Amino acid sequence: MKLRELSGTEKFFFSRSVLNLHTCFYVTVKLNKLPTENELCSSLRKVIAKNRILRCNINKNGDSAYINDIIENDNEFTVQDVIEYRDWNKFEEDEQNSVFQEINFKYGELKPLWKLIIASKINTIVLAMDHTFFDGSSATLFWKALLLELSSIDRDQLEDTDVVFSKANIDDNYITALDISSNNLLDDCPISFASKIKRFIASKIFQYFPYTIIAPNSELLQFDDYSFPSSIFEDGCDKPASYKLKNNSRRAIINIKPAQISNVLKYCRSKNIALTSYLSALISYYVNIYKDKSVNHGSAIKVEIPINLRGILKEKLEMDIAPDFGCYISSTDLVIDSQLNGSTIDKLASTFQKQISNSVKENVDETIENIKITEVIDSFKFFEYKVTPKPSEDKIFPGATFEVTNLGRVSFETKNDNFFVEDALFGGSQSLTTIFTCYVISTDFGGMNLAITYSDSIKDFMEPVIEKCKAELLSL
Repeated sequence: MKLRELSGTEKFFFSRSVLNLHTCFYVTVKLNKLPTENELCSSLRKVIAKNRILRCNINKNGDSAYINDIIENDNEFTVQDVIEYRDWNKFEEDEQNSVFQEINFKYGELKPLWKLIIASKINTIVLAMDHTFFDGSSATLFWKALLLELSSIDRDQLEDTDVVFSKANIDDNYITALDISSNNLLDDCPISFASKIKRFIASKIFQYFPYTIIAPNSELLQFDDYSFPSSIFEDGCDKPASYKLKNNSRRAIINIKPAQISNVLKYCRSKNIALTSYLSALISYYVNIYKDKSVNHGSAIKVEIPINLRGILKEKLEMDIAPDFGCYISSTDLVIDSQLNGSTIDKLASTFQKQISNSVKENVDETIENIKITEVIDSFKFFEYKVTPKPSEDKIFPGATFEVTNLGRVSFETKNDNFFVEDALFGGSQSLTTIFTCYVISTDFGGMNLAITYSDSIKDFMEPVIEKCKAELLSL
């Protein structure tokens, strides 16, 4: 059943996936014990009934793309459509990379755009999601909802069926204006006259001089051994019709136990800075120290910080509650000279904190426009240019040094102790915009996991940076 056309921002992420330039992201949880398949399916059924987007896919019709409710036309999806099993003894680099190499959601199919991968030997479930409909906060909302249902399950009412969801399970009482399948709230955000002028100018510049927008600042720190297309594509797969990412990144994890993360947060509060600002400053500081030990050029560091727009949209649109499932993110950039002029980590963090605060307060309209401006450009061409050098050159570099995306401390509350989260991990596929990426999530029992993803070609640079950051965090 056709629900609505994709919004401009949704088309942006959709285009990237259609081109095979992004496969999925995940939020993985390790549980004290795993539910049975019947328990899991029963709980999933209730979560899906309350959130229509979890039973949707995307269909194309000419140049248009629209959200399709795959259940409305008497279809159903089964265990095989949304659950896979792996015989893993651990969930480390090879296993993590395999998720991005093997899970690539297909559009136009009668399957939803999310999947659970269960590793029974290690009590671990990987929730993989497509980025057109979902972001990291959507994944944590999914887990919260699922765990609540699992903890209140009536085992006497369990059905022995491999059907996860069918038309009989639909409850239209839960279809609300907040459901992204009915309405993308970014479409409701008004834009100023100045933004309209900016959008018009940007669209014309992109149309006639695309690399003016795409090409990174020549002053940014870059590595000669990490550039596009050679560093990200499989051999012979660097053309639009055949893009295939390697997704063979190195994946380091810094784990800070609950007692120690309390010390880190206490330190941040004493300096009036958020954890994201501190981590961005910490990493920038050691990137600067070790940059001269690697082959690179440029002198500036650019940090991308994704901004969760849910609270902003709630306030801007005068809503009673914030939106839940959806891809409601924008970003802000933190740019500093990599010489740092003798600056300390604390001073850097304070500077970053002011910039991030401005992006959600004084400059909030600009933050929203940073993502809405994608509505006026050809997103397919945008991503093609991102990975294709100018005709006169043989390589193009990423547009930023690194990204820190922090889901915060997630409390997975349940009604009893039958199921609880012992640890969680957040991760994504190979980035087109940064040299390396930092994914952060914290839980009550597992503490903070800072997952750092980077290319093997720069491991000699990254390894000492990671070790220094870890030592600094543990010393607080």
